Amino acid sequence: MIDLLDFVIRIRHKPFGTVRLLKREGGTYGVTKHLSKKVSLFDDGALMLVTSIKNGTEIAIRCCPGKVLQGHNIFGTDYLNGLAIKLIEYVLAVLDLEADQAQWTAWKDGDFEIRAVDITYRFALDSHLLLSRLIAHLARTMPMKYLPTPICPGIGVRMSVAERRVEWLFYDKQLEFADKRFKEAKYLEALIGDDAACAMIEALLPQEASQNIRTELKLGSGFLQMNNLNTGSKWTKERVKEIYFEELKFLRLDAVPSIAHGKVLLDRLTDPKLRQTFLGWLCGEDLSTYGNPQTLRLRRYAILEIINIDILLDVMPLNDPPCKMADVFNVDNKLPDFPDWVTQYPAVAYKGRDLPRVRKKRES
Repeated sequence: MIDLLDFVIRIRHKPFGTVRLLKREGGTYGVTKHLSKKVSLFDDGALMLVTSIKNGTEIAIRCCPGKVLQGHNIFGTDYLNGLAIKLIEYVLAVLDLEADQAQWTAWKDGDFEIRAVDITYRFALDSHLLLSRLIAHLARTMPMKYLPTPICPGIGVRMSVAERRVEWLFYDKQLEFADKRFKEAKYLEALIGDDAACAMIEALLPQEASQNIRTELKLGSGFLQMNNLNTGSKWTKERVKEIYFEELKFLRLDAVPSIAHGKVLLDRLTDPKLRQTFLGWLCGEDLSTYGNPQTLRLRRYAILEIINIDILLDVMPLNDPPCKMADVFNVDNKLPDFPDWVTQYPAVAYKGRDLPRVRKKRES
């Protein structure tokens, strides 16, 4: 999914917006020639930063396309050029500007500069409880040269790969989506309204964000120029995926220590009493000290149903396969771009083709 897009188009216009101030070293301010304004497609919708540059000859557009066009960025499309064209249409409409056919043809052919791209994919996990353990494990075990740093305490970890000029984020989208400071619900309601359908979608989206780890590749202008990827014509849906997994290889996740498989199973047991009993079994303790026979029988069947381990008959193999990082962040473990249920709610699954429905301002 294209999670952020910052690009520039050539079109003559009257400079617009508010003069930007550039803070220099020492705390002094200097006026730049860039004029910016924030615009939205819907009332209360996600904002796009639109900047007039080079004396009214170019316009820069920066936003999260998913939030702008489908009201959220839990899932989305890799179709970079399709997203860019639709954003251009809306920005020109808001600014009351017109482009000729030659300009539209050039843009559709990818004739625009790209300054930054974020690519995000989701990787399936056995349980949401495993996610926090996995994030902490990455923060603790990744090489210090990547400067692993916590982001939004409890949500994820950031890493910087200096030699590749990229950054990585590994985080819990469900926690971010539930945080009111990010205004996720506001953007969704701006797109589809506040009716029953919105309530259903607001319940489905957190489910879609759970039981997976979200991994984001951030590509700045340095990487794009170094790899000749700073124009739209260089990007296809297939190329987006190729770049992502090419860069993922440089993290060498296959060399990161695994998480013990027993702990992975433990994460799926949410009842403290079941967890305690399973831990005792893992450690080879006498389970009769954990309760009377009836209690142990009930716990045995409960554990068997949840994780398919029989604490009476099974023995944990010494070489039981652990949870390997390379297996989690594997192309075969990547979740589909869109879940099946979006066919019922197409407004929240913009794929870079048809126009999303524009809502008029609600009467107060």
